[in-house]
Order: sequence, then C-alpha cells, then structure tokens
Amino acid sequence: MLTRLIEWSGKNPFLVLLCTLFITVGGAAMWLNHANIGPMVMAAGLIIVATMFAGWFGTVINESENHIYTDQVDRSFRMGMMWFI
Repeated sequence: MLTRLIEWSGKNPFLVLLCTLFITVGGAAMWLNHANIGPMVMAAGLIIVATMFAGWFGTVINESENHIYTDQVDRSFRMGMMWFI
C-alpha cells in the first residue's frame, strides 16, 4: 500500500515537481533579466504546478472517500491540518 501511495499516476512526483520548479524559477530569472520569453516560461511552470497539485489533491480526496487509508494515515492528515491551522 505504501508503494501505491508514493507513486502518482506511474510517475515520480518529486522528480516532476523538481523539474517544474526549475522551469518556474528559470522563467522568473529570465523575466528579471528582461528576456521576452521569461513571463511565458514562468507561467508555463506555474500552470504545470497547479495541474500537478490538482492531480494530487484529487487522488487524496478519492482515496479518502473510498476509505483506502489506514487509521495511522488518517491521524497524520488530521495532525498535519492541525499544525497548518
């Protein structure tokens, strides 16, 4: 079950997020250096990040509604939300 929770759509989410953040920060750096393509690269990176987060949250909501999580995972989500609030 842990392997299934770590994998997201058969891809490594950390590698995808790392590449996407690199694109976003690179776009911001280009924008600050007055490159014309900078804002477009940064916007593309932000769109990919938003899409990835929507996929992650959708997976978490689906697994929660189908009661796939164990009690320990449920407690950790509640503790994380408590610390967030």
